[in-house]
Amino acid sequence: MALTATSAVLISSALAYLLFGSTSIITVDRNRVPPRRNHRKNSDGHPGRVSARSFLHSKPKDALLSRISARVTDNLKKICNEQIASGREAGLSICVYYQGKEIASVCAGGFRSCGGDATKWQPVTPETRFMGYSVAKGIAATVILTMVDDGLLSYDDPVTKHWPDFDKSGNKSDVTVAEALSHRAGILHTPLDFMLKYIWKAMVNGHEEAWRHGERLIERYSPHWKPGTKAVYHPVTFSWIAGGIIRQALAKPKCTVNDILHKRVCEPLGINPAELRIGQIPPIEDIHIARLEYPNFRGPMGRLPWWRRAIGRLESNLFVNVGNAELWRRMCLPSSNAVWTPRAVAKMYGAVANGGEIGEDSEDETQGDKESKATPSRRRRLTAAGTLRKLWDRFHEPKVPGGFGQGPARLGVGYCPWISEDLHGPEDIAVGRMVCHNGIGGCCAFGELRNEDKSEPHSITGGLAMSIGKTRYDPTSCIGVGSVSPTIAELVGAVREAFHEEGIATEGSVVR
Repeated sequence: MALTATSAVLISSALAYLLFGSTSIITVDRNRVPPRRNHRKNSDGHPGRVSARSFLHSKPKDALLSRISARVTDNLKKICNEQIASGREAGLSICVYYQGKEIASVCAGGFRSCGGDATKWQPVTPETRFMGYSVAKGIAATVILTMVDDGLLSYDDPVTKHWPDFDKSGNKSDVTVAEALSHRAGILHTPLDFMLKYIWKAMVNGHEEAWRHGERLIERYSPHWKPGTKAVYHPVTFSWIAGGIIRQALAKPKCTVNDILHKRVCEPLGINPAELRIGQIPPIEDIHIARLEYPNFRGPMGRLPWWRRAIGRLESNLFVNVGNAELWRRMCLPSSNAVWTPRAVAKMYGAVANGGEIGEDSEDETQGDKESKATPSRRRRLTAAGTLRKLWDRFHEPKVPGGFGQGPARLGVGYCPWISEDLHGPEDIAVGRMVCHNGIGGCCAFGELRNEDKSEPHSITGGLAMSIGKTRYDPTSCIGVGSVSPTIAELVGAVREAFHEEGIATEGSVVR
């Protein structure tokens, strides 16, 4: 596995440099973070000068929630300040929901804007938007969840029921929606000639023609194995698999996934659509988007063997420059290029974790719906609780083997099918109620489905949701395939500790 991952990074980095390094498609960022010794010399909003701050809209009225909120906020601020001061992180934004309520919102450090002066730093706020790569997959999965809730499709449906051309290859007719979304369809690769044509079509012919080019790849693709028998991560082809299912099931083949996301997720939850997008960012909004920053190899990663650091630098050069490219923000890739605020994604996962709905106090800001007359009893509904029970049932169907060194995979239906000990806890503790997806580089978001069965082991109540945006890229080749960023592990651990102190068990943190 190590050799495979290493080879992939080396080949991808070389191709990216040869193809894009000297063109305007992907502009190589030469304005890197200044060395740590110069941090104090920069007084123009540098992240080292911005301490963690709380941006919680209103303090929870319930006494227990109020105590938890205070503990979570204090723990997050402490960890954020340590990480920013050490230079491990440049900018952080975290939002936490519990039982349908926002209980913490903490920001620290600073960011450089994609649409402004690349040398100017400004403080991270809840309005700062992040591009977290595969966090997008969990957002797309939630769109499909709402469609299942409305009876527009079933996870057990063959994809061809909604998308007849899906089986142009003649050997995918039995692939179900659940299998296709769970990386079991064997539709892995995006060939080099395909990507060149896709980029050309996106630049010259526009989004729709480029999108159809992606769907045609999926339709004609012959699976690498018998679909449903094993799972191997589909990093980019997930875009047209999930997006094709969404558009075809809605009978809106000309409607973008971004538009559908806004109609099916943003509107019901009162989320400002500018804070939750799958690509297609209007240029005027670039100023609010944080640039990805290069990793700090002087911290813990500096103690890795030289060859891992070298590979990490190659990987970082590739994904930092791609993620900061203007063309990247203009495309629509449900696998990879969502741009979001942590408070928007936490609100989405907060609803999923809380039986499909969230509550809003009268003092709550509805993120763009400034004229809304929210009352203390107001609830915003995304799905029915019964639909989430169906999701829970899928998670506990038999696992299939993973390929290329990946472990056994559950039926994730768009959410990550692999359990990470950093998020879920040890295998003997994790009960598999987490819906999540982290992205390469470090950003992460998850929700823990509410416990409807009080007899379940460990008595985990569920209802916790969390979203973390970060600017500094953590290379997978350094932190390990399948692992989350150390920053994420520390922040999630800090939140779980706060609940543990109140005697409340969460996934991976059981009160005995």
